[in-house]
Amino acid sequence: MDVMVFILYFTAILTSLLGILVIMRNAKGKTHRLFFALSLAISAWIISNAMFAQAPNCKIAYIVALFSYSFAALTATLFLFFSADLSEVTLKNQKLTIILAGIFVAASAVPGFLATNVTNQEINTTPFILAYALGITGLLGGGLILLFKGLKTTRGQRRQQLGAVLIGLSCSVIGGVIFNLILPIQGNYNYVLLGPAFSILFVLTSTYAIFRHRLFDLRSTIVRFVAYCMSLLTILIFYAVAIYGIILPLFGSWVNANNIDFVYPILGILMAITFQPIKRFFRVVTKAIFFRNSYNTEKVIDSLGNILVREIDVTRLLKKSEQLLGTAVKPTGIEVVVTKDQQRIHSVQHGRQLKRIDELLVSLGTKTHSIIVTDYLSERGEPLYHQLVSAGIAVVVPLITPNANLGYLFIGFKASGDAFTDQDIDLIRIFTDELAVAVQNALRYEEISRFNITLKDEVESATSQLRESNHKLQKLDEVKDEFISMASHQLRTPLTGVKGYLSMVLEGDAGEISKEQRHLLEEAYSSAQRMVYLIGDFLNISRLQTGKFILEEVPVNLANIVHEEVEQLQAAATMRSINLIYHKPTHFPEVTLDDGKIRQVLMNFIDNAIFYSKPDGKVVIELTSNSRDIILQVHDDGIGVPQDERHKVFTKFFRASNARKVRPDGTGIGLYMAKKVVAAHGGSIIFETRENKGSTFGFRLPLKH
Repeated sequence: MDVMVFILYFTAILTSLLGILVIMRNAKGKTHRLFFALSLAISAWIISNAMFAQAPNCKIAYIVALFSYSFAALTATLFLFFSADLSEVTLKNQKLTIILAGIFVAASAVPGFLATNVTNQEINTTPFILAYALGITGLLGGGLILLFKGLKTTRGQRRQQLGAVLIGLSCSVIGGVIFNLILPIQGNYNYVLLGPAFSILFVLTSTYAIFRHRLFDLRSTIVRFVAYCMSLLTILIFYAVAIYGIILPLFGSWVNANNIDFVYPILGILMAITFQPIKRFFRVVTKAIFFRNSYNTEKVIDSLGNILVREIDVTRLLKKSEQLLGTAVKPTGIEVVVTKDQQRIHSVQHGRQLKRIDELLVSLGTKTHSIIVTDYLSERGEPLYHQLVSAGIAVVVPLITPNANLGYLFIGFKASGDAFTDQDIDLIRIFTDELAVAVQNALRYEEISRFNITLKDEVESATSQLRESNHKLQKLDEVKDEFISMASHQLRTPLTGVKGYLSMVLEGDAGEISKEQRHLLEEAYSSAQRMVYLIGDFLNISRLQTGKFILEEVPVNLANIVHEEVEQLQAAATMRSINLIYHKPTHFPEVTLDDGKIRQVLMNFIDNAIFYSKPDGKVVIELTSNSRDIILQVHDDGIGVPQDERHKVFTKFFRASNARKVRPDGTGIGLYMAKKVVAAHGGSIIFETRENKGSTFGFRLPLKH
């Protein structure tokens, strides 16, 4: 009996220790908390049974028996909830189930409800013991049914975990029901301690699931614990051997009560010095035993980085990357398929050849954006699961960059038969993210290389054609410049005659004219004048392109030139109801410049101000000078220039969007030529504008030009 009691206490300690390790691993996880509570409940039930066997009298045995009933009910209740959580099943009316289970557990400990007393290690039960037995059996049976259902609907690692736990719990439940319910109800208490002893199977199968199938991912925690215990045990053995095996036999006569205190500090120092080396030794040993196939994720990623930096060829890049990943996770085979428009362009395999890759490429398409682990797929409603299993593929990862789906990485099942761990999945995810970027860069390099090969021939062919075309264009450009120059000269002569005759008629040389006739003649004269300036602009552009743009500078009074241009445009301003204002300076310094070209600049500035001002507006021409410069500014209150178009105002043939609406017949060369003329004189353009508020155009010329 003493041996059986020792076994029960030992089982209770192991069960509690296992629960503590689980809750230390993840105190927030629901499954971890339920397992911890279930472990403590089983331990309490086991201890209560052991204490019942050692109770000194019937009164204490009766109290322990009531606690045993309550702990058994609590164990059955927690078993049901743990089974539901592990099987990923949600219980119906969960709140009601919790309330009823709480009442059931509490009622089990009420004196006189299930048992009245204990006589000769036998419990005198009441008729309610049958209802209690049915309740316990229902809770335990319900938990087992849930585990069976979970076993049918899950696959891979989860199924293996459930299978291991189910075997241990089933054996424990069967033993407990037979030896602690059925036989005691029949009055047989001879084997009551065997039921709790069956709980050791729960501990063993749970430990197996933890190490073999990574239940709760506790391997590293337990390995560290085992290494620490082995280290401590070794130190204690060393301490005992040192005292009882060496010191006392050899120096027993010298070591007595007076000098024994001298020995203990020496042993303590030796223990402190040797503890860390011994602990490191057992850590290495346990790691070699339990983590034979482990790897360092950071080292694998660092090695991958070296490969990605050194390799730019797609095939070599894929081969070396596959070999690195295969060495780490040790699958039966790996294959990387790079696609374009769902067609293979690169394919590299490592290890055993995987099957039906082309079929999977069609099934996956380009819509899969996350990692697929075959073990995580449910058999129900998942046709892809059957495809992956039949092809021998455990993991599928898309090679995705922010702007492209490059293909897939297919990984076979592990050669050892183990399932892929969270560490494996995390490594594969990081690995493929890095690999996808490198593959995309390598593909771009490959495309550029192919392009360069074909481009060279095409460039050589196109270059000869361009030389010939350029020679023809140069000839055509020369002909065009000559034509513009000739046309401009030819057009200016008749226009000058038209302008002169119109001026004579307006001055009355051909007799009196009516008001209506004068209006029409003034309009014709103004248009002829603008045509003269326009032809001048075209002629100057032609000269710029042919390198014949030359300033014909003479000393002039700019104040008089401005006055003359204002007078010529006065009629156009009057017709548009624009108040044209110019206060001619009384004394103004004489400057050297090209009279004709400056007149074109003035005409462009003032004419634009008139046409782009609103009716009843005003245009102010301001001419000033200082010791260094002469400054001309033409102010208007017109439409202005939009902000996003101001940087193009002085470019050739450009016209602002609002200007095109007001004056569709413009050419866009007036301001371009104005800037060229001012720059040729060593000056700078003045330009200020506010949309719908007006503009200021002008120039600044140095006096010493």
